[in-house]
Amino acid sequence: MTAPRDGDVGAPARWRPVLFSFLEILPLSVFVVFARRAIPGEIDTWRQGFVVAGTVAALMFVVRRVLKTRFTPIVLGANFYLAAGAVAFIVNAAWVLAIYRSLRESAMFVAILLTGAVLAACAPNGFADAPNPDRRRIRLGSTILLIATLGAIGVSIVFRGRVGFGGIMPFVALMIIQKSTSAWQRR
Repeated sequence: MTAPRDGDVGAPARWRPVLFSFLEILPLSVFVVFARRAIPGEIDTWRQGFVVAGTVAALMFVVRRVLKTRFTPIVLGANFYLAAGAVAFIVNAAWVLAIYRSLRESAMFVAILLTGAVLAACAPNGFADAPNPDRRRIRLGSTILLIATLGAIGVSIVFRGRVGFGGIMPFVALMIIQKSTSAWQRR
């Protein structure tokens, strides 16, 4: 690979979406590292995971705001989940921690569902985050994603306690559905 030449402004611009895609899932990746090594019932690993990943999520909110870029809606909900969990551990919000403890992986998908519902109702591009002059298409795309998120909640409940099947796989499936719905919505 050769270095960019003078006047070759396209090279860094081509890598920017790839870099941002990696950076936006960094908080969740950090959290998964902690989750994979957590011992059931041991709270310290979860506390560390939420505080570290929630801090990274907060930093990503700031970075995205400064650079004027947007999160993928699914990742936005996941980052809200991490940030809320970090705050709950820091201020010892027992009721939030009790909800997180009882819902386990499903809590993240509930946060994504709430984020999606707000985006579907308030954002001009809906939950799929893709522009289209046809408002019906935007509503349909948002509805598809909301239903898929409900499905992810169901899967995470069935595979409760299994990070891979209850958290990672439904999240990846949601990301694929979001990208597909977004591409369809842009047509």
